[in-house]
Formats: sequence, structure tokens, C-alpha cells
Amino acid sequence: MPPLRRARNLAGLVRRGKLGEHRAMLARRRAEIAALRETPLFDAAWYGQQHPELAAAGHDPAAHFAWTGAATGAQPNPWFDTTWYLARNPAVAAADENPLLHWLHEGITAGLDPNPFLDVDWYMARHGLQPGQQDPISHYVAHGIPGRHDPNPGLDAAVYAAEMPDLGPHDDPLLHWWQ
Repeated sequence: MPPLRRARNLAGLVRRGKLGEHRAMLARRRAEIAALRETPLFDAAWYGQQHPELAAAGHDPAAHFAWTGAATGAQPNPWFDTTWYLARNPAVAAADENPLLHWLHEGITAGLDPNPFLDVDWYMARHGLQPGQQDPISHYVAHGIPGRHDPNPGLDAAVYAAEMPDLGPHDDPLLHWWQ
């Protein structure tokens, strides 16, 4: 943004008494971006492949997801469905919370599912996971895909994989079935 335009925007915020709110929002977004960069659940490489215009423009994938991606339904990884999550948790959307970070900090413990096909409570109970340990998505990616663990009681991953000749040994039965 050109300096003159930035100065006018700041002057307008001061006149309307909104400068403090603006600074708080900027601080919150910066904290979100830092948290997204630290969690393995924000897959910057995958996100960049889904949004090639970001790399062309030199934009940071985590910053894009924090500022606009989450609000427009972009997915931070193949297993977290932002639009689905926000539709089922309208208070998260109303509070302008980052849906992925909400799920990590509160949603897992509350038993909220990250997509329509990964049943968090069922999966955690079946694999002995406790809130605060490895999150269900990371566990599923690290152990569930190669071990053909069922992501929900309605999908037998091993049977599904055996019936799908195009599904390789390292391919995800859940994503194959979902898409």
C-alpha cells in the first residue's frame, strides 16, 4: 500500500476511534500466522499447490489463510474442511476465529470433527488417543493411512483399499473415497 494511502487509512481509523481495534486485530492475525507456521496441520506446500496465484505474487500461504483463506473456505490441508467445520460451528465463524486453530485448541477436546468423514471421538477412542496428545489428523496421516485404520465406523479402510486397484499402498483410502 502506498504511504499516502496508508496515512489516510490510519487517519480515518483515528477519527472513527477505531485505531485500538485495528491494532488488536493486527496483533491477533500476526499470532495466528505464527501459530499456523508452527503446526504441521497447516500444510504450506499443499496450500500453495491449491492456490498457485500466491507463489506467483510472492504471498505467504500462512498469511493468506489467516487473512482471507479461512474466511473464504480454503482448506489448510486435505483433511480439514474449513467450510464444513464453520457451517457446523457458527460461533467460530461469528467470532472470526481461525477454524483450524480453533479445532486444535478447543475442537478436538470438544469432539468436533474436522470433516464429514473423520469421526474424532470414535477415532480417538479406537486408537487410545487423549486430548493434548497427537491430534487425530496427524495420527491418521502418520499411522492410519499406512496401517489402513478406519477413520469412522462406516468406512473399512482395508476392505476399501483392497477393492480399489488404483489405490497404492501409501494412498489415503479416506481421501480417495471422499473425493
